[in-house]
Amino acid sequence: MRYVGGKDEQGQAIEVCDPLLPVIQAAVQGSAEGPERVKALLGIEAIFGKELPEDAVFVDAVMSAYSTLLAKGAKATVAQYAAAL
Repeated sequence: MRYVGGKDEQGQAIEVCDPLLPVIQAAVQGSAEGPERVKALLGIEAIFGKELPEDAVFVDAVMSAYSTLLAKGAKATVAQYAAAL
């Protein structure tokens, strides 16, 4: 979800390669990092379908993971989730 914003953790531009890029860009345009971005992306039915965005447990888990990603960065987030396995 961070990747599709087009910038890495250091704020450098990255090339987003995804066949749904126009749909993703339209969804995230004008959305702020964090819960608003997650909500916008979860609204893409071609990716998440109709049921997942309505599943509170799923949405909470995605929101939590994305918040951790924003706060701690990718490396620490992956390490945290891997350690929990």
